[in-house]
Amino acid sequence: MCAPEYRNLAHRKDIAKTYGYLDVEGLVDGEVAWWTGLTEPPEDVLNLLEYLISRYDNIEQPFRDLDGVNGNGQITLKELVEGLDSMSCKKFDEKKKAKGQKAVTGGRTKD
Repeated sequence: MCAPEYRNLAHRKDIAKTYGYLDVEGLVDGEVAWWTGLTEPPEDVLNLLEYLISRYDNIEQPFRDLDGVNGNGQITLKELVEGLDSMSCKKFDEKKKAKGQKAVTGGRTKD
């Protein structure tokens, strides 16, 4: 996952223009809904998103809460686990927690 300030609109516009044949000239960040199709991410990612959306008005805030006060714009597996525990997230049982964390982090386990 990356922080909102690391979004690369120019790159996304280039992809949309090259592969989607879309007219993106003049498109500015404020006009973009930064989202993905709901059929693309794993179920555990959707469950985490559902949990966060039901508790926050702004989806960027849980990212900042998980990243920490002096965050670096990236969430490590350790930050994710500790952050969800501090939120008292019971969305995943212990068996599914490891599987869900793997799905959310794309299999990266480095802290």
